[in-house]
Amino acid sequence: MSRSAEHVTVQGCGKNLSGARFGGIDAQTWIAELEAEIAKLRAMIEQLREENAALRAENEAIREGEGAKSTPRFVKPNTHQEKGDRRRKMQRQRAAEPSAQAVRRRKTPTEIRRLALDCCPDCGYVLRGRAWRGDGR
Repeated sequence: MSRSAEHVTVQGCGKNLSGARFGGIDAQTWIAELEAEIAKLRAMIEQLREENAALRAENEAIREGEGAKSTPRFVKPNTHQEKGDRRRKMQRQRAAEPSAQAVRRRKTPTEIRRLALDCCPDCGYVLRGRAWRGDGR
């Protein structure tokens, strides 16, 4: 380790550094400060490891479905895919029926009107209510 104030290099343990000075402080004070900082950093590392383990356990619980749902209560589930699949299934079923292919079913009439002509449109003969005009649709 080197400092630019007096450019003193410390290499290894076991050397007598009692007389050396590091940037205005003696070696023992500097070593004590470094040891205190190392102890503080080790405590911080231990705290972060515990927090990491707790977060990993929470993440695993959420992935397995034990945790609370992540979506809010007001969000509706997606159902449009099911409707599309059901529609395609019904179309396939209708196409498979032989009676339903290329046939348009007639609707039942709401009202039936019989329209009788009063006279023949060709010769003018008076009719008595039995001649029908068209099919009445």
